[in-house]
Amino acid sequence: RERLFESKWSKWFLALALMQVIVTVPILIVTLIKVETSTHINDIASPEHIFGSSDASSFKNYLRDKVIRVRMENIWFILYEIWKLWLVFDAILQANSLTVIASAAFTCFSGALGIMQIVESINCLNSLTSECPDSLPLNLYLQIAMTSVVWLIAIPTAFVAFMLYKDYGWNLVERTGPDKRLQDMYYTVQCFTLMIKIDIFFEVLLLVFYAVCANQVKALWIAATVLTLICLITLLLGREAIAKEKHWMMSLFSLFQGGIIFINLGVMAMVTDTKDVWYTLSIYGCASVVIVVFTLVMAVRCQRNFGRGLQPHVNWSLYRKASKTSTNLEGGNSHQQERHHRRSNRRRQREHHHTVTIPAPLPPPHASNNSHISIYETLPESNNMTENKNDSSDNKNNDNKIEDEPSLTSTSSATRVPPSVFTEYYRLQYQAKR
Repeated sequence: RERLFESKWSKWFLALALMQVIVTVPILIVTLIKVETSTHINDIASPEHIFGSSDASSFKNYLRDKVIRVRMENIWFILYEIWKLWLVFDAILQANSLTVIASAAFTCFSGALGIMQIVESINCLNSLTSECPDSLPLNLYLQIAMTSVVWLIAIPTAFVAFMLYKDYGWNLVERTGPDKRLQDMYYTVQCFTLMIKIDIFFEVLLLVFYAVCANQVKALWIAATVLTLICLITLLLGREAIAKEKHWMMSLFSLFQGGIIFINLGVMAMVTDTKDVWYTLSIYGCASVVIVVFTLVMAVRCQRNFGRGLQPHVNWSLYRKASKTSTNLEGGNSHQQERHHRRSNRRRQREHHHTVTIPAPLPPPHASNNSHISIYETLPESNNMTENKNDSSDNKNNDNKIEDEPSLTSTSSATRVPPSVFTEYYRLQYQAKR
């Protein structure tokens, strides 16, 4: 929760995402309600005078298909906006720069979806001519207004995402250390986990979309439903494979991803009509194929890095809580670790202002028999100290004499030194003894 309001850029990024949802979802709901309440196939005047009696039923079937498409598109766009808002929350909570960039990119994709919806409405209006229901022109105006607002929001969203990307970019170094090889491997894992989040919409929801469209054929509906459940399980399996570095899990995940490609291509080949193209479904299916290909590439790259030292820095499990000593896959250190580091830093700062004692394995001859010596204890005379011994009486009245430091010894032949020199002296003695 603290990360949501950690900086002004995270606040702005979240505010812009909420603003987009507040604008788009009500318009989509209004469009859906108007289509459901105003477009009654049986209430439309009989079109025999336009098409002839033989084509009247074909016209009604065509209109029914258009209504189903508008209904499905609006429901799909609403789910898309909710999914994108979840992606924004996840990006901020996990402080993940890649997810931030992806969220901004999907804001532009929302504008592209709005343009597709406008094209569908225009095609519907041109096809129905005088028999067009009154709700369709109003829906077109609402869609134009919604798309315009989305593109206006996309401009500041891109700028804020860039600023957040710079803030979160340093987290990669904090999570993996200065090792460039480890950073590259961890970056690949982050790309893979991002693709899994995107697959939730472009695979799981797409299969749900197929199941709804095939509800009139029971066998196809059952097959699409089973594939949806299997897809969700394999996404969790791929996430678990990264944390445990299990080759068989990742191989099974990659095999199912390849099957998703053939499923999309087969469905698009069956439902695509060259005379009446459903642009939304076509672009959705093509985007899903592209996303699956990228997911496969990231899966192969992650699997090649198994056993190279990345596993201690990856912490995620479906069955158990995250370890307090390992690094989280998404957001780096856990909140408990962050609080522990802050407390440790404050404790070190307080101790820096107090007298520190260190063990003295080889104390000088004139030192006391105590096992610890204060940092302002004296050092034995060296050759250079002996040369300056005769001038000690003159140095007593020197203006450069330190007055603020406490005098812990009365040995006249000793020279007081700062803590750093004292520590270095005994460290060298200890190493020489070993």
